Amino acid sequence: MTDELSVSFGPWPSEHETRHIGSFEARAEDGRVFTLDVFVDVEIPRTMEGYGPPIEGLKTIRTKDGDPVSRTDKGRYRIIGVECIDLTSDDPAAP
Repeated sequence: MTDELSVSFGPWPSEHETRHIGSFEARAEDGRVFTLDVFVDVEIPRTMEGYGPPIEGLKTIRTKDGDPVSRTDKGRYRIIGVECIDLTSDDPAAP
């Protein structure tokens, strides 16, 4: 019986990271103001020569407490948590 060595010649595994790309404020109907953070998933491909240019993927929005936020329309958002809270924003930094 002989030992076999499995060798893979490519592609090399990519590195993944989540980057914070901005923040903006949004307001609930009851007047509460929430700061929402925008993140983007980034893949950094590796090759024999090193690293390739970063590839941006899915953007996500979260509250400062880490609750997920869905974008329902431009300037309209919903916090998805124990309670759902609808928000609006006219902040130019809002996606």
